[in-house]
Amino acid sequence: MSSPLVSRSPEPIPGYRVVQRIGAGGYGEVWTAEAPGQLIKAIKFVYGLLDEDRAARELKALNRIKGVRHPFLLSLERIEVVDSQLLIVTELADCSLKDRYEQCRKAGQTGIAREELLQHLHDAADALDYMSEQHSLQHLDVKPENMLIVGGRIKVADFGLVKDIQDCTASMMGGLTPVYAPPEVFEGRPSKRSDQYSLAIVYQEMLTGMLPFPGKTAAQLAAQHLNARPRLLPLPAYDQTVVGRALSKNPKDRFNSCRELVEMLQSAPRRAAEAAVAAPRSPATPVTGDSATLGKTQAHALAKPSENHDGASDSGNVTDRTAHQSHGAIPSRDGRAQTSRGTSDIERDLDAASDLVQQYGSDTGEPRASGPWTTSLEGLEASLPAIDLPPLKVEPQQVAPPTIVIGIGGTAGRVLSALRKRQADLPAEQQAAMILLDTDSRDLSRAVTQTGSAALDPEDTVHLPLRKTQDYRTDSRKILEWLSRRWLYNIPRSLQTEGLRPLGRLAMVDSSDLIWAKLRQVMKLAISSGSSNQLSPRVIVVASIAGGTGSGMVIDIGYAARQVLAELGHAHAGVSGVLLSGTNRNPQSQQLAQVNSFALLEELAQLEHREAVYPGDGALGLKTPSIGTTPFDHVYVSTLGLEMSAPQYESACQKVADFLAIETQSPSAAFFEGCRREMSSVDNSQLRWLRTFGICQIGFSHDVALDKIAARVGEAVVQRWQGDVKKSDPKKSTRQFGASPSTTVTPPVLSREKEVESQMAQLVESAGLTLEPLMNLLHAAAAEQLGGDPEQVFAALLKHRGNSADLPIDPWLVAVGDLFGRRVLGDELAPIQPSPLRLAIEEQLPRLVAPFTATCRKWFEMMLEDPHYRLRGAQKSVKWLEAHLKGISGQLREMRTRMEQESIQIERALQSIAHPDPKSSRGVKKPTLAEVQAAVLRLCRLRMIETNSALTGQLVVAVQGSLLGVSDWLFDFGRELTHLSQQITGEVAEASESEASPQAEQLLQLKEAVMEQLVSNLDALAAEVDQSLMESTIVPAGGMRAMIMGGNDKREVLLAAMQQQLRRVLLARLEQIDLARLLITDPSSGDGADGKNAVLSQCLTSMLPTESRFGGERRLVCLVPQKSAAGLTPSLVGQRLGKDQFTQDPTLLAQADSDLVICVEQGSLSLAHLAASIIEHRSDLAQLAARLHCRSDIDWQPLLTSSACQ
Repeated sequence: MSSPLVSRSPEPIPGYRVVQRIGAGGYGEVWTAEAPGQLIKAIKFVYGLLDEDRAARELKALNRIKGVRHPFLLSLERIEVVDSQLLIVTELADCSLKDRYEQCRKAGQTGIAREELLQHLHDAADALDYMSEQHSLQHLDVKPENMLIVGGRIKVADFGLVKDIQDCTASMMGGLTPVYAPPEVFEGRPSKRSDQYSLAIVYQEMLTGMLPFPGKTAAQLAAQHLNARPRLLPLPAYDQTVVGRALSKNPKDRFNSCRELVEMLQSAPRRAAEAAVAAPRSPATPVTGDSATLGKTQAHALAKPSENHDGASDSGNVTDRTAHQSHGAIPSRDGRAQTSRGTSDIERDLDAASDLVQQYGSDTGEPRASGPWTTSLEGLEASLPAIDLPPLKVEPQQVAPPTIVIGIGGTAGRVLSALRKRQADLPAEQQAAMILLDTDSRDLSRAVTQTGSAALDPEDTVHLPLRKTQDYRTDSRKILEWLSRRWLYNIPRSLQTEGLRPLGRLAMVDSSDLIWAKLRQVMKLAISSGSSNQLSPRVIVVASIAGGTGSGMVIDIGYAARQVLAELGHAHAGVSGVLLSGTNRNPQSQQLAQVNSFALLEELAQLEHREAVYPGDGALGLKTPSIGTTPFDHVYVSTLGLEMSAPQYESACQKVADFLAIETQSPSAAFFEGCRREMSSVDNSQLRWLRTFGICQIGFSHDVALDKIAARVGEAVVQRWQGDVKKSDPKKSTRQFGASPSTTVTPPVLSREKEVESQMAQLVESAGLTLEPLMNLLHAAAAEQLGGDPEQVFAALLKHRGNSADLPIDPWLVAVGDLFGRRVLGDELAPIQPSPLRLAIEEQLPRLVAPFTATCRKWFEMMLEDPHYRLRGAQKSVKWLEAHLKGISGQLREMRTRMEQESIQIERALQSIAHPDPKSSRGVKKPTLAEVQAAVLRLCRLRMIETNSALTGQLVVAVQGSLLGVSDWLFDFGRELTHLSQQITGEVAEASESEASPQAEQLLQLKEAVMEQLVSNLDALAAEVDQSLMESTIVPAGGMRAMIMGGNDKREVLLAAMQQQLRRVLLARLEQIDLARLLITDPSSGDGADGKNAVLSQCLTSMLPTESRFGGERRLVCLVPQKSAAGLTPSLVGQRLGKDQFTQDPTLLAQADSDLVICVEQGSLSLAHLAASIIEHRSDLAQLAARLHCRSDIDWQPLLTSSACQ
């Protein structure tokens, strides 16, 4: 059994036998111990001596708390000071709250279940409030590790920072945990509500896995606690207000007690539900029974959501929750549509939607006057041909202008996530700046918690929640200037837009300050970053037009972007819109989506006119733009799909991200700008602004299959770090300890065990961790304490004769006893009384041990860096060193025993000479003085060796104790590696490949062959990524241990770096595949009689957008890898594409990417044809759309008349 490092005895407290170490931190170790009566207890050994700050501080805190008794406070059973070291005996817990959280995470949960967590926190709150209310004490170190679970209940533990809140003198900085510390503690002014603040942070972290203040250093955390707003987005909406109050900077603004905080959290769902039921109704709406809030269709709202034929919940449009969710039924990770809390009648059928809109919407009561753009529905069924334009002469810019992409709603959030991932390979200065606005916190949470590079920064998101009707009472006068009273007084109980456009705009106006601040911040930063190239910035607004959020906000956001650009000196900068539509497989939710889309297009038709007038809005802070100022210079419309499955929906969003990626990057950005500029110069159409696109990407650099290969390579890299490397790996090499990462040597052809033995034998020899150097070290320490060479000290001792006239044996023996410790002859079991010499050397032992423990730790840390040793090699080395030290300990025991036995014999002989037995000594020759002196000198030497061997044994035991800590952190290191491997593989476990076109069979076969080739080189790829990560990330960060054991922040940095290196290595392999040669330049690539390539032709056919049948003019562009561009011409590419779908050759551009990209850009679409198609040429939907316009203060003129469709 091993003893604790800080203890010299297996029983540091008599009767308490230490058994096993169960934890260690910066301030001490905790061991299990067997107490009298065979009871198992916990003993905490506080590092340092009692006169040092941390031990003294803990003892002072314990003196405050030891008189406090409560069932939910961990009982303190003994407080002892042993050899000036503080020991604390407590009851033994089952586990900590942090351990329980980790169990839940391993089980695949986000965190601890809410009900269970609140029960635990209720126990903790009872204990903390008792300390505060009855004893005026604050714990001040509330964190999951200090909340222990005993028999299913929480007990608060670790009272090292407990402070009397009346005591204003003690420093609070020593020992606090910055992640959980309240702001007033950083200022040294704890209050009676300080623990409540920490408890709220514990709640959010244990429930969601995310902290409200995610700083990476103590300084960052202190600044965030003192100044920043907490990030509460991961919490359920009903928890955010409660936790937000508990995290108030001013303690007076928090709850009165911890118990009140927990009770408010426990009742939050019930209170939210009651508040929804009690929402005020319109005075004009009769209320009868349960069918009150939504008129005669409210009965549907109270009904349980129905299930459609494919298992998706009856929840609205897929592109921007249209009904009971604010953005439609967003497909979940498992492919099923997710429903919101509550159900709305408007998604039932057209009659229900008509009922609702007529109930709430604005009704002028008179026919609307037609505008110049008004068109009859009659004759719009026929498609319009598009004019194919020849290749465009493009002069690519060296750098594309800085771009800001503003996303509105759930669908836009998915597009922005895909775009973020798509641009991850680009330098930071070339990536688009992003802002995501949404009324639904769940969609924002999804965007910021995406795995890998697809996650948006929480700082780039803005939550725009709806509030209850009564909350708008103060601002109702301004709001009712543009919003119908019926909308304001019938806000859905879910506090979501429910697919209603005016409510989307209401949410935007209500949070306009946040929007303006974010727009100015992001645009100013983007403009300053692009100032070196003197290019004017671009703004692209992405939104679904089918739901309430995107469709309700997009026009105002366009004008707001123009206003901010003008403020920043870029009044003529471009603002474009990318408007998306589509439906899931629930036909009942499509009606409102169609009406929303048509209503938005009707508004755009009026505002994009050259004489457009859009009044400002004081409530929004929007100034009135000059006449003819449009919200967008150009608007791209794209139908994602109809009746889409979840994989089809994700694939469609990815296509939009692909388009934005090439549209905003050089050289293709110049092509799209040229298309728009050429169209804008033709002043023969009011609809030159209406455009569409289609895109097809042939290659693997952005394929889900490549992500899966990357995950496998990443897993292989982690296996290398674990030491699981095949011996046949040609890239395996060993870095010399202390050498630079690039200095490698070929590993010897030995087994792992032999290599460990050989390496460790050299290391212990060079470090002096063998018997003879260790004994010499203690001999030198003894000489230092004796003040000179021990032999000289022994010689001086022999000169002392005392009062003896004959042989001064007794004085000599007394002097030897004083020097090395006296012992009782005849009672060898009696302990030797410690001598000053031994005590003095023992005090020096920590100083003597420290270099060895530091050296050992350095060895094993460096082994983690060595590709040939890593974790397995380090663990084997620890075992070897443990066996080596055990062998030295055995040698020392044998030596000490031998020296002790011989010294006892000499001492007895000297005693018999000094005090002879008259009978037995008769006739025995008396020894000479020289002989006695020689015996005493021999005795001194033996006692010296005996003392040194004992002290050397203590030193070896201390080094052995340090190896226990090394073994522990190596075990933890291995566990973190396992967790890292699970993170890597888990990132793509839920990803599903897009549904491939059944016609592109040749492309699928090529992809399979490429992926098989990559898999066959898995070990070599892993070795390359391993070495690159070591050089670029791990070594600069302090090594493997610092990176792997540095917590979530460093692990995220490592994951990001690994993903970057994985993509770099895999893309380098893919660049060896010349797709242009395979599909274009190779003579055999023209597999048709006309030289057409089947793969390219099929891709072109499948990519043409639905909107291409609405007339206008279009061009093709083909992006090819730079290395292949020299041998290509537009005519050859056009021949391979075929002339069936497109009669002109494409514009040909070279790009850095290894993929082939074909894109069609089409402008001057017929808005009338597009709008009529969206509502399926139904006049009733056009009439219904008139009631869903966002602003009642504008006279909206019809886009289509219904005279031909009565």
